[in-house]
Amino acid sequence: MLNCKAKANPGSLAEGPSLAARRRKKQKMKLDSIVIACFKKDLHLMRICVASIRYWYPEVDIWLLKDRFGGDFSTEEVEKNFNVRTLESPGLFHGWGFAKFEVFFTPVKRFLLLDSDTILLGRLLGDLERFDDDFIVSGVRSEDPEEPRIIRDYINSRLCREMNPGFVYPGYGINTGQMVITNGVITREDLEGLVTRKGGLVEEKYPNLFPYADQGVVNYVLALKKAAKQASVRYHDFFIWPGEERAATIDLESIRRREGIPAVLHWAGLKPLDFKQFLRLDLLLFFEDLYYRQIPGGASKRRAREVLRLSTLRLKQLKHKLLKQR
Repeated sequence: MLNCKAKANPGSLAEGPSLAARRRKKQKMKLDSIVIACFKKDLHLMRICVASIRYWYPEVDIWLLKDRFGGDFSTEEVEKNFNVRTLESPGLFHGWGFAKFEVFFTPVKRFLLLDSDTILLGRLLGDLERFDDDFIVSGVRSEDPEEPRIIRDYINSRLCREMNPGFVYPGYGINTGQMVITNGVITREDLEGLVTRKGGLVEEKYPNLFPYADQGVVNYVLALKKAAKQASVRYHDFFIWPGEERAATIDLESIRRREGIPAVLHWAGLKPLDFKQFLRLDLLLFFEDLYYRQIPGGASKRRAREVLRLSTLRLKQLKHKLLKQR
């Protein structure tokens, strides 16, 4: 464990084998599993995500990590037609973002974890298999820990050092919507001191330090693990945000030709009420078309769901209008 004199030391690392010892034992593992974190309100995007994976990888194992805190939901359609399975987990963590912690305690050993609001833009797994690090992460690379977007979206290094002098800023912020994970490195003890439980929900214990639920906590824990040489963490730039300039250069025609680029497009935080207002809607519609072509009665189901989505949009717009009037 880290030996730090501090006012408090939340998230002190559980004892584990040294990085060198684990590397001697670890054989290079093929990256042949993808886990998608989902809940009942993002089924539409999850279906598109699955279709994008199957477009590039017909045989790779796809698992759904289902957060059922907001209610159970059926994924039978996507499981049956796209050879997808639900990943059983211990049920330790629930609620926005934190449900992704469940994946650390499942039998899948090494995998790419994706949020539902993502698509694969090409054959990414081979690019990631070049590395045998415990974690392969992406997000924002910055040598300045005081950069506003690092503090806003990832972690407040100054406050972390005040609380735990052993914290070392690694030079980047990790977006947890896409990352390669090797299980057996992060333990329940690593996480429990950093969260609270209220009515079954897991919440941030230190929200000023750890923004965006699981994201800030993972940034903190992996920074500690890396500094203590209990994990190898590699930053590799494979995340593209639709709001940045390079997203505009993604060529749909190259995807149609099954060329693409080894990257993930992730609509992190970008959720307009109207689906038609999504940036790079053309890419979403391309994979949505592929999804419904493979579903029995797909055209009818798609129309029915579009009507439902439009009705829901109108109700939300009316609700927002009434709230403004108040």
